[in-house]
Amino acid sequence: MTLCSVMMLCASCGSLQQTAVLDEIRKIDNISTYHVPVSPLGTLLNLGTKAAKVPGFDLTALNNVKSIDVITVNRQSGALNKVHGLLEQFYKGKTYELIFQAKENQRKNVSIYGIQLSSGEYSNIIVINETDNEINIVELKGTLSLDDLKLFDKL
Repeated sequence: MTLCSVMMLCASCGSLQQTAVLDEIRKIDNISTYHVPVSPLGTLLNLGTKAAKVPGFDLTALNNVKSIDVITVNRQSGALNKVHGLLEQFYKGKTYELIFQAKENQRKNVSIYGIQLSSGEYSNIIVINETDNEINIVELKGTLSLDDLKLFDKL
């Protein structure tokens, strides 16, 4: 019984939970991270003025988003391979549902993931744009419906 427990513990040491991958990526040196609280953007959205309108985008889709985090990793940073490895663990996870994927090859793809709340609603949307030279990850914390996700049609 003890041997079985030790083997299970060892097997789990090499992998991260899908929900912890982005936190591990944020710890890597030489990457760019940006945190945007949506409250300033929300103020513009609530004004209903032309200031809130961006051609080609319906920003009202972000009404239920609390914050946006952007992580950018490029080849020159030296962190690209570390992030690729962590993303492989993310892709194998079962917590987030794959909502959309456009894939050209193993390292050229755009994927959108979310945690399904109810029919047509998702929380914590993660958009991953991965190329040979750069990875951009956008994490939207809050709630979006499938209709709200049409915001990304223009990307």
